[in-house]
Order: sequence, then C-alpha cells, then structure tokens
Amino acid sequence: MNTQALSWVQGATWVNTRWRSLSLFGLASLLSLSAMAQSNVYPQKPIKLIVPLAAGSAVDNAARIVMQKVATNMGASIAVENQAGAAGLIGADRVAKSAPDGYTLGGFNDSIMTMLPNLQSKMPWDIQKDFEPISLVATVEWGVVVPADSSIRTAADLIAAAKKSPGQINYGSGGNGSPQHIAMALFASQAGVQLTHVPYKGATQAAVGVAGHEVQVAFQGMAI
Repeated sequence: MNTQALSWVQGATWVNTRWRSLSLFGLASLLSLSAMAQSNVYPQKPIKLIVPLAAGSAVDNAARIVMQKVATNMGASIAVENQAGAAGLIGADRVAKSAPDGYTLGGFNDSIMTMLPNLQSKMPWDIQKDFEPISLVATVEWGVVVPADSSIRTAADLIAAAKKSPGQINYGSGGNGSPQHIAMALFASQAGVQLTHVPYKGATQAAVGVAGHEVQVAFQGMAI
C-alpha cells in the first residue's frame, strides 16, 4: 500500500493528545463468560474471537497476534472471524447474543465501547450490561495518511488546502461513528475547516481508498 504518514508539524498539541486517547484503548478483548467457571477444564472445545471490524485493519492484526500467543499458551484452538459493518455494531451484536459460555469472545476497539453507543438512537446491545471485560491487550498508535504523491506534507498543508477549498477535501473512514470518522471530525472542528466524510465498510478499505486517490486523507492505525 503506497501511502505516507503525514508529519504533524503544527497543531501538535491537540493531535498528540487525541492520538494518546485513541491509543489507550486501541484493542480490548471482551468476553461473555458468566458460565466459564462451571467447567472443571477450560476450554473443552475451540474458542471463537469475533472482530467486528474489517480484515487487515489495525485492530484485526493486533487481535490475531495476541490470540496466536494466547492459543499457544492455553494449548487451545482459537479462530478469529471478521464481521464488519456499521462501524462494529453488527459484529458486536453477534457477540452480545452469543451463549455466555466462554467460547465466544469479542475483540473490540475503543470506539465500539465509547463512541458508537452515543451515535445511535437505538442500540441492540448495552456495552455495560451485555459484555464482561477481560483485559486491555494492545494499543494501536495513530497517524494521518495521504497518497504518496500528495502535495499535502504536513498538518499545516492540510489545513491550508481545506481553507482554500471548503468541503472539497475528502477523508475516508471505517464507517459512520468509527474512530477514523470521529478523529477527523474533531480535527476539522479544532482547525476550523470543512472536510467531507466518505465512509467505507472498514478501515482497511479506507486506507486503500487513500492509496487509490479516491479520497485525499484519512486517520489510520500505524504499524510501527
């Protein structure tokens, strides 16, 4: 994927603060397991981890790395399944409605737990009542990416371009209410510029959209 990380030269105070906030809850594993302790030996069958985000996303990659190690340590079989859609709402709903036996886990990013419930008029699940948190297992650092041949090289360039052509700079995200969407909306608000949101089915598709010049910019998890 031919993209470059955008150097934050100006506006660093706000961007860095937001970056840490997003990273703090980059990936959390949640588990409906009220019945787990009822068995003398766990696990007795394969475990399934549902990642309600696109395959190849930062959260998905982190989940697969962690689960591979967990499976080795437990001597168990753990299958990772992606069920993207509605910024994580659909996959999380599947976890919420699974049997609470410890064999269905969910790998969630922070937006599913904090942002998404506040952006929906009606939620099919309650993040506090329908899930049992297990652990924060990883953090994902963030950056802003643009096409490699873009004339935008710094945050100052992005702000200047947006002010010159209000609403003409398009940014991609993993969907309405996704962390990429909220982060860029906050950036635009703080910078006093108008950017046009283009939601994709997942963060991976949004990154491909940037590389393919479908959109000019996006927030993305960075593999460092």
